[in-house]
Amino acid sequence: MSSGAVLGFECEWFDGVSGVLNVLFLKYFLDDNTIEILLEKSGCLLKRIYYPDVVATDLFVGNSITVFNRLIVIKGYANIATTRWMKAREVHFLVLVSKEGASSLGNVYLLAKEQRLKAGRVRTVNAALVDALSGLGAAEGDFLIEFVGHTGMSSTSFVEASQKIGRHVLASILPADAMNEIMAIKAARNVGEDPCTLCIIKPHIMREENAGAVLNDIITEGFTITGIYSTHLTQAIAEELFDVYRDIYPTYTMMIEHLCSTPLLAVMISSPSTEIVEQFREFTGPLNPELARNVRPTSLRAKYGKSAVCNALHCSDLPEDGAMECRYFFELLAGL
Repeated sequence: MSSGAVLGFECEWFDGVSGVLNVLFLKYFLDDNTIEILLEKSGCLLKRIYYPDVVATDLFVGNSITVFNRLIVIKGYANIATTRWMKAREVHFLVLVSKEGASSLGNVYLLAKEQRLKAGRVRTVNAALVDALSGLGAAEGDFLIEFVGHTGMSSTSFVEASQKIGRHVLASILPADAMNEIMAIKAARNVGEDPCTLCIIKPHIMREENAGAVLNDIITEGFTITGIYSTHLTQAIAEELFDVYRDIYPTYTMMIEHLCSTPLLAVMISSPSTEIVEQFREFTGPLNPELARNVRPTSLRAKYGKSAVCNALHCSDLPEDGAMECRYFFELLAGL
């Protein structure tokens, strides 16, 4: 396929106003990286424009993008030419990290960044996924991560390099169809009764591929990761989750827009200490990264935050919020 050709993707967009699930067709023009979006039944939804937040590496089945506040999920390739081009171009890696190897999660992301892989869907293994992954020896509580590579990389180098991280990490190459079947399985799991808190690694960190560094800092500080789950929030869900901050944050509207811009990573952090929420909130640092750099220079927001909106992380605020927010993501959203 020449650089002047057009890729076609079949997508879905749920219109929260009308309550209708729409089928869309996204065109991506390789010559100038512009996009055009067509509605299946009523023609053009968006005329051809350059939209900088959508790049070619975002376009693979199962991923989601946001275009003018519309959350669009890529469901398939729209024609034979695109199917052939994408299958020749893509390499899908499935990484299984055992719960005993949770301290290796950051290193897995760092290796993927080094090898220029795009992080895809992330799940914590439940009973249904154990059955689907029977050949890999998965157990409940293990972690499952998708990475997507592209033409020009060695498809075996990531698998070989991942073996050096530790015996708790298993990487394999899967066909895209098999990957989609696994990642389509509902991943809801019981949070349990142990004290826990929620950390959300925000979209700008995921796009900058700094999730590995953040996870390593969390682990180095002595916190235990017991769940990870990637999701792309709709505006309705984000507003429901963060409604308590509506009259508190002056940047509330921009914060919601950012949280909905691309997929984020929810991280459940557990501890025998009943003070886990306060301990992790202190490590996260003040909401404003500039203030964090002055008063808590080693905190996560001081190191990775850019602004009051792009401040790297959300963390549970009150002791009673920790388990509630973890259940919202790992029991409710992961089961939708």
